[in-house]
Amino acid sequence: MASTIDFENYVYLLEAAADGRGIALGARGLVERHLDSTRLIPLDDNYFETDRALYAALTERGENSMPARHCLQQLAKLI
Repeated sequence: MASTIDFENYVYLLEAAADGRGIALGARGLVERHLDSTRLIPLDDNYFETDRALYAALTERGENSMPARHCLQQLAKLI
C-alpha cells in the first residue's frame, strides 16, 4: 500500500517542497518569498488560477514509477 503525507498546515507543505520532498502548488503570495530565496523553483513562468486545492507528491515508490512521473509532468503542464 502506498503511503501518503497529509499536511494540516500550508507552511509545512511549502517547507517539505523546499526540502526536496515534492512539488508544492500554492498561492502566489505565499510562495513568492521561497521563490525569491530560490528555496523553491517555478515549473513555469505562468500562474494557474483555480478555486480548488491541488497537491501532488511522489512517494519513494512513485519516484521509480514512470506513470507516476508522467502524471506529475502532465499536472505541471497545466501551470
